[in-house]
Amino acid sequence: MVPVTEVLAVIFYKETFKAEKGVSVVLSIWGFVSYFYGEFKQAKELERNRAIAVELNQEGSTLDP
Repeated sequence: MVPVTEVLAVIFYKETFKAEKGVSVVLSIWGFVSYFYGEFKQAKELERNRAIAVELNQEGSTLDP
């Protein structure tokens, strides 16, 4: 949300876009993307672990007499 407010301030309030704002926008976008990539990666790993657990449970139930 921070990059949006910075860009909107430049557009609507005619603020100058200095290096500090550029660094702020880049770091904010980097953090945002990094957070969601981590969440995506964690969800994918959790899904894979659940699939393995289900598969092992099915194999175990077919081996029982």
